[in-house]
Amino acid sequence: MPLPVPRPRRPRGRARLRPTSPPRRPPPALRARQHGRIARRLAWGGLALVLLLGALLAALIWGPNLVRDRIARYVGEVIGREVGIGRIDVSPFAGRLVLSDLSVASAEPGRPMIAVPRTTVEVDPLAYLRGKVVVRGVALAAPKVRAVRIGPTRFDFTEVIERFENRPASQRRTVWRVDHVGITDGIVSLEDRVVRKTTTLDVASFALRGLTNDDDRVDQASTLDATMRLDGRPVVVKARATPFAARPAGDVDLRGDALPLVPWLPYLPLPGDVRPASGALDVDLRAGWRPSQPPAERAVVEGRVAMSELSVHAATGRERIGADAVEAKLAPSAPMGGTVRVAGLAVRG
Repeated sequence: MPLPVPRPRRPRGRARLRPTSPPRRPPPALRARQHGRIARRLAWGGLALVLLLGALLAALIWGPNLVRDRIARYVGEVIGREVGIGRIDVSPFAGRLVLSDLSVASAEPGRPMIAVPRTTVEVDPLAYLRGKVVVRGVALAAPKVRAVRIGPTRFDFTEVIERFENRPASQRRTVWRVDHVGITDGIVSLEDRVVRKTTTLDVASFALRGLTNDDDRVDQASTLDATMRLDGRPVVVKARATPFAARPAGDVDLRGDALPLVPWLPYLPLPGDVRPASGALDVDLRAGWRPSQPPAERAVVEGRVAMSELSVHAATGRERIGADAVEAKLAPSAPMGGTVRVAGLAVRG
């Protein structure tokens, strides 16, 4: 009879090991429902994100136009004049703002001080991240400006300037840059009620470039090019300057042809017995500002001044001086020091 084989004893204090079975996979129908639930959640999340971005984009594009009256009212409260805005169009990705029918009222009802049919402003949105305000361009199409001189030193816009002068200075310095300001087909009208004269300046083109207070760029010259007609006579101005440098400097070239002399007599301090009756003025001058020179020599003027068909009468009406043409050539002179150097003088007739 065979002897029984003893069974091995299980060690005490240890859990009995059982063979593990592979994880059971859910049925195909359940897996399809889970995948569908995840897909629906992603779709709803994507739709919500699209709606949020669309609402933000709509607010940037159409929001300013919807609240243009509030914007106009706020600006009007700042400057103390009624402001009107016909429409505001914003292109956020291009950094472009277009104002249509912008107007600023004057002190007289029905006669606006400023009226601009279309104003376009282009900015660099990324510059704000660097703490700077960068305006790539400002374009004014056919603006009309009307100013009135109501006293020896006062105009109808003097109170607007005084509002800004009396405001407390900001403790924070804003670094800004304006790359280009352009004006086309503009009209500036000055009604001088002191001397009873109206002057009209037709601006065919005006371009100001490179204006900034950035310390890294203040020594780079800004330029101005303007072609105008002063009371119907052509005037061209070209200038270069560093207005925000530690020691500002600059030059201005002025050229005008056949500017009538008589309409400007009220602004000239002439003796009572000297009354110019006719004359046309041609100027081709360059004026410069040199801060490194002594005070009396900082302003320098040179160029050419000519008058044609000149006639000066006495108080009795009798002609005292008459000439077909008078031309003077100025050598570099320092008018602030009382020095005017005439390089040549020619009189004809």
